[in-house]
Amino acid sequence: MKNNTVIAFVDDSKYSNIVCQYAAWLASQNNSKIKIYHVIEKKNERQGKDLSGAINLGARTTLLETLTEYSASSSKARHTEGWAILAKANATLKSVGNFTVEPRLRTGDVAEALSRKEGKADIVLIGKRGEVKQESQSKLGLNFERIVRASKKPIFVANRNFRKIKKILVGFDGSPATRRIIDFIGGYDFLSSAEVTLAQANKGKGASEKNLLEAEGKLNASGVFVKIEELSGDPKVQLSKLIVERDFDLLAIGAYGHSKVRSFILGSTTTQLIQTVKVPVLLIR
Repeated sequence: MKNNTVIAFVDDSKYSNIVCQYAAWLASQNNSKIKIYHVIEKKNERQGKDLSGAINLGARTTLLETLTEYSASSSKARHTEGWAILAKANATLKSVGNFTVEPRLRTGDVAEALSRKEGKADIVLIGKRGEVKQESQSKLGLNFERIVRASKKPIFVANRNFRKIKKILVGFDGSPATRRIIDFIGGYDFLSSAEVTLAQANKGKGASEKNLLEAEGKLNASGVFVKIEELSGDPKVQLSKLIVERDFDLLAIGAYGHSKVRSFILGSTTTQLIQTVKVPVLLIR
């Protein structure tokens, strides 16, 4: 069921501004409202040694009161910071277009928050890296894989640079995940105006060829222009090469496959591809 809703998760990283720009662009394509979430994750603060038995009752009471006051002050500061992050994201969205925007502040685990709230969305946007890993070029955000594995919705992973999506490269292996990519592109207006290239390893292998032709036919029926590309060699290397050579704007792949075939073609390369490609990635389980 279509919800006409885009969900974007934002934080204080450099990626959040691009997340908002892509959220605005996608929402404009599909006439959708935007829900922006910032999740205040609970800190796991450990005390090295329990000294409560080594101090007298009065000092112990004073210590507990001080810790309580510090905790309340810290919580208030983090909530203030969270609303500031949402206000900044809201301003970015409003500067791009006239959207219905619903800011949401949550406390807890970001993957759990996604699982609870994504049911009302058609697509979810996150940054490739968060606040901690934002300067790294070789590692994804600390919660990245947990978020993707927790989601049942298409996940749009924003990179650092925004541009309109006119050309999409789909790593196609005929699996249920990649067939759902085809359904999403053809069934919604988010990406239906783009040109799609279906890139497949081991083209012409019976059922796999049938799935490829079905995918092409389904997209054509939705008004999407389709090209077919045969991959020869390591799919990760070939997909990365095609993105650069053909100047694609988006890579769409199945997320973290489990079977041996899916793992070889897509699953085992998912993380590496996301780390290395310079375009956003659409992931569907």
